[in-house]
Amino acid sequence: MNIYLDSFTGSTNTFNVGETIHSWEQRHKGGDYSKANHVLEGHKSKRVKSGWWEDVSLRTDIDHHHDSIIHIWLKTLPGFKWIKGELFQFDESMYSLDMVVQMIHEKFFAGNKKVWTVFEPRTYQQRFLNKISKAWQSDYTDFLLFAKPRSGKSAMMLKHIDNWDTKLSVVCSRQKSPEQSWKKDSDKFFPNVRYISVKNKSWKKELEYWMERPVNIVLWGTVQALIKRDIPKPDLLIFDEAHIGGTAKEFVDLKEKLDTRTVYVSGTAHKLAWMFNEDQKFIYTYFDEQLDVMRGVFERPKMNIAMTDYQSAEYKKIFGDDPDAMGNIFLMKDKKFLYPKLVKEFAFNTFGPQRNLRIGDRLLEGSYMMMCLPSVAACHEFKKEVECYYPALVVTSDTGRDAADIEKFMGDNNKALIITQSANVLGFTNEKIDTILNCKGGESIEFWTQFAFRGGSGDHDWWVIDFAGKRCLKAVYTAYQVACDSNPQLSEYEVTDFTNIFEWQDGFSEINQEAFESALSADIETSISSMGSIVHSMDLSDVEFDFSASIFSSHSAVSKVIKDVVIGDSGGNNDSAQTREDVLVKK
Repeated sequence: MNIYLDSFTGSTNTFNVGETIHSWEQRHKGGDYSKANHVLEGHKSKRVKSGWWEDVSLRTDIDHHHDSIIHIWLKTLPGFKWIKGELFQFDESMYSLDMVVQMIHEKFFAGNKKVWTVFEPRTYQQRFLNKISKAWQSDYTDFLLFAKPRSGKSAMMLKHIDNWDTKLSVVCSRQKSPEQSWKKDSDKFFPNVRYISVKNKSWKKELEYWMERPVNIVLWGTVQALIKRDIPKPDLLIFDEAHIGGTAKEFVDLKEKLDTRTVYVSGTAHKLAWMFNEDQKFIYTYFDEQLDVMRGVFERPKMNIAMTDYQSAEYKKIFGDDPDAMGNIFLMKDKKFLYPKLVKEFAFNTFGPQRNLRIGDRLLEGSYMMMCLPSVAACHEFKKEVECYYPALVVTSDTGRDAADIEKFMGDNNKALIITQSANVLGFTNEKIDTILNCKGGESIEFWTQFAFRGGSGDHDWWVIDFAGKRCLKAVYTAYQVACDSNPQLSEYEVTDFTNIFEWQDGFSEINQEAFESALSADIETSISSMGSIVHSMDLSDVEFDFSASIFSSHSAVSKVIKDVVIGDSGGNNDSAQTREDVLVKK
């Protein structure tokens, strides 16, 4: 006999426990369950396999089923309410779902061990494990894990926790989205790790419960939540996605409060890396990964980049040759598009006729896409224009959608478009995603990299479509230079050895290394020329020009040229787009 325990999305304290001679999947495809599942879908809920015990026997006499033994016991416990049949609820101030599953396991199935997937570290992951252990042994108190998105950072840290038998680790983040990987990896790979979220009402009771048992605890929360809670002194503090607020006052205060070893974790720690010496950081970039692929260490997907300019005849009538097409097209006024005709045209030209083109001439060849737009309001309005071509789901800060919602939406559709402004950019993983569309302004390397690597989770190559060519080239080049600084062996290769870069205009044209460098150098030459014209009109005789970015910080005009063109801080000409909106509205 098999015993199942099902929970339900949308309800944190409801579960049913029952018996079956079939597999969980077979049982839940039955007629009665099909009807029940249909009802659940109507309430935007579904069953979740939270407990499963195979080939067990609890029957002591012919009067009781195996599951009724558990039901009788549950009814005797304080804080449990029997609803009907197999269905129960528990008091969230006393228990959590994980606690309930464990209590049933310890009471009835302690001799039946769950089969866990063995986590076997890859070569680079083992190098990290060795290096961080050596750092602690050398009395360092801080460490940086800077590894590319989708490199398994949460699993690497959990393995370290398991190796060192760390009793209590606190994981904090500035945002909620990175939580997904920590829970999934702990549940899948590490039987000695118990995951607790401070979002649970019962987190204190849960923590007390597990502290008395021989397990390692991972307590997760946002830094905003953790700073307000009374937490026992942990053995390890982990700041996930540390490039967001790694030096902010809230985190500094939390670090001082907990006063313990700290690991900074990020896939885009470009601004943090210099703060750590070589012995207290581990860096593994996309370029390091692809070098391992070239050497035959393993197989991993490759990123293909397509740059395209959107300059339709209708667009040029209004904006001329202004290259900031995305900022201009998606201008908003009172949560409506300022130029709805341009948006409709963009949706048709980008998504509409693709199916009529030959494979190889299509800009969009994928089935599961993520797209980012300049604003939350633009995401909601664009969904109305594009859903006639692709089933679309808006995931923004105001929708309440999470990773589970995205996975369900993709599972329910044979093609899908996820539209976001920034929500779920961090920490979200779905192996189906094959295309990333970056229609957002700005030149943040951190955002560009994080969003680009929402693809690459599966076994297939993926595409990054960028409507801001200059921003795209700079992001790739800067990331490559950072990688070369950490691993000089990479400099023996060219950027185009690691990723395929194309221009697209009614078809693809591949960009070789020479063209790549030419585009970058032309951009820099333009910058220097612009600086020259400014310098001639200023008295800068007391400034030593060595073309390092920092020396220009004292003069706003020169600094803006450097930031916009050389460094790429603002990029995308979003400021001009907003100014244009103001002017047009006044007219």
